[in-house]
Amino acid sequence: MDPSVLLRTGTLVLLHVIEGQRVQLDLDYLTVGPKFMGVKLIPPGIHFVSVEATERAPGDEGSVSKMFLSFQAGDVIVLKWSPSDSTLIRADPEEEERFSLGALGLLYHTIV
Repeated sequence: MDPSVLLRTGTLVLLHVIEGQRVQLDLDYLTVGPKFMGVKLIPPGIHFVSVEATERAPGDEGSVSKMFLSFQAGDVIVLKWSPSDSTLIRADPEEEERFSLGALGLLYHTIV
C-alpha cells in the first residue's frame, strides 16, 4: 500500500477491546478477533462508532458505547475500552501521539 494513502484518510485505534465484541463503524459491523487493533482508511468526515459491551441475545439492547468522531486527513484517533463502566474513552495525548506515529508508519493493520 502506498503510505501516502494514510495521510489522506483517518485511522481509528481501539485498545483493550475483547475478542468477540462487536464494533460498528458507520453501517459496518466487525467482530473483534485476537489481533484486532482498529480500522484504517477511514474517509475524512463524521463517522459513527459503537462497541457492544458483551455478547447479547437477539432483541436485547445490552450496553453499547456510542459516539460520533470527526476525521480529517491523516488523523489517528485512539480510544480505549473501559470494561469497568462499559464505555469508550479517549486515550491521553501522549499515548495518542505514540500510537499515531506507529499507525501512520504502517505498523498496525486491521485484523478482524
